[in-house]
Amino acid sequence: MATEVAVDLGVRFARGAAPPDEYALVHLVSDHDAFMDLIDSQVLDHMVHQVRQDGAGRPAKVIVALLEPLSVARSSRMRARLTSMRQRASGVSVVVLPYVEGTLGRLSARLLSLYLHRLTRGRPIVFHCRGARSVLWARELAGRGAGGVVADIRGAWSEEVLNERGYDGPELADAAALGQYHGALSRLHAALAVAGPVISVSEGMLDWLRQRGVHEERLVYVPCCVNRIAFSEEARSRRRKELGIEDKVVFAYAGTIAAYQHIEDGLLPFFAAASRVSSRAHLLCITKDVEKMRALVRAAGIPESRVTALRAEQRDVAEYLCAADCGLLVRGPTRLTRLTLPVKFAEYLASGLPVVVSRIGGWLEDRVARGGIGLAIDCFSASEQKLRAEAARVCEALEERGEDMRSAALEMCEREFLWERYVPTVRDAYRAAMGRTANA
Repeated sequence: MATEVAVDLGVRFARGAAPPDEYALVHLVSDHDAFMDLIDSQVLDHMVHQVRQDGAGRPAKVIVALLEPLSVARSSRMRARLTSMRQRASGVSVVVLPYVEGTLGRLSARLLSLYLHRLTRGRPIVFHCRGARSVLWARELAGRGAGGVVADIRGAWSEEVLNERGYDGPELADAAALGQYHGALSRLHAALAVAGPVISVSEGMLDWLRQRGVHEERLVYVPCCVNRIAFSEEARSRRRKELGIEDKVVFAYAGTIAAYQHIEDGLLPFFAAASRVSSRAHLLCITKDVEKMRALVRAAGIPESRVTALRAEQRDVAEYLCAADCGLLVRGPTRLTRLTLPVKFAEYLASGLPVVVSRIGGWLEDRVARGGIGLAIDCFSASEQKLRAEAARVCEALEERGEDMRSAALEMCEREFLWERYVPTVRDAYRAAMGRTANA
């Protein structure tokens, strides 16, 4: 693939000017994000809807462009990833943009700019940029294309830098962590200066961006969504039988075993209490880190017979989730977790799962309560007696009101967390970005 791209880079624009009201959409993904499973659901599926859904502002061409160093772009791993992505995203052009760092970086950008304008047949390009680094790349790639830039800021990366190092904010951070924190903020501010509209995923993130100086008229709310409703009674029955959990009250967790997921100090202590108050409580863990999860379960003193830990292909995760009775989103009371919207929230809703969230304040807890789609629990710094009481309350609610909460979860997903609902909103952002460029 990289060889083909290298050959293409030297080719001039294709003949034939595009109609003046047409534009091409290039969704930029950088920093090795291409290899993350969530790119399939959060980028590819969204772009497929931009291709297929008619209406005002529909782009004439949609490209997902993966910015990667030349060594990565030429790898067999990237070739396999491209094949997989193209199979999933029919109608979307998925390409890799290989670049060379250092003194040849600017030359790489100029060549890649020529390549993109050839692919888009000289149409104005709107760059939909995942993260600050992609926005800064778009500035270099825009070249002569009279389009625009939309920044998609899905997380507070500067806060994540601190969180990974054990700091809940900059006040007590050491010098090294502070340097990285301010570096991330500096890149964000540089990106915000380049972009027009700024998309983000939650009320908390929109507030955080306002505090960074983004004016209200530039902010666009588009949550982490799913492609479709995944729940069916047939899938639920089949997966429960396959896993041998037909008579269980099943708590589900889907995700990685990372510190910010609070598996050891939140999720497992809560489920351990649930397993003591209900003989039917069972934990279903869908994760790439199966052996690590099993080790954590043993360390928590939970009998392995009460837990099913498995690894599933991304396309099968939703069906496995249908087998559960609720989804666990147990996260600690940090600045970061009060801002973000986990991708698995919409995935749980789409699989018909009431959501059990930790009571830490913030907009997500409020949405769960107001929507009747789950329960908030106290589980951090809680006594054993308190944990047992909370677990008993959840088990009782699932037994008595589980079907009502499932219906509410599916209704909320249908109403608020499907990509098709946000196609017009995002296209308005694209048009606004082009208008900003024209008036600059």
